[in-house]
Amino acid sequence: MDSTACGTAFFRASENLMDESVRIVSDEYAQYLLPYKYRLFLHCMRNKRFYNKMMELRQKMTPGIYGNIICRTRYIDDCIIQNVNNGIKSIVNLGAGLDTRPVRLNFLRDVPYYEIDQTDVIVYKQKTIEKNNLLHLYNTYYISMDFETSNLRKALSDAGYNFIGPTLFIM
Repeated sequence: MDSTACGTAFFRASENLMDESVRIVSDEYAQYLLPYKYRLFLHCMRNKRFYNKMMELRQKMTPGIYGNIICRTRYIDDCIIQNVNNGIKSIVNLGAGLDTRPVRLNFLRDVPYYEIDQTDVIVYKQKTIEKNNLLHLYNTYYISMDFETSNLRKALSDAGYNFIGPTLFIM
């Protein structure tokens, strides 16, 4: 399973351990998509001292990565809100990873949402959604694709994407 996808979802799940008054992103679904070792670590982080120590260590190892991921998530969420309000007809998420936007942003339930990523990520995500009985949205389309060798236009066409109308691409 792709460590980038897991790491990003882990950070979003970690953000839920913060007090709501200072939380930048709320993602109550991210924890359910994490592999066991990440969920176990997240559980340990409920201890505030352990949490603070781990966040301090993360900052030393990769300065700014946590803030970057959380702020990027919030920025993309805000862009989606603005674009949906301005009439976009669909969203294509390139490198979707373990993204939860179609579920956690309720207003997206009527917007076709295309999640594109490597086969192992897409298969893992679909199995985990089914296994944990998470909400499966019928407007979410999962596309397995190798960005270096596959044709994006063909992959979207095969998934039923409507090429007419404004689309927001996330990468």
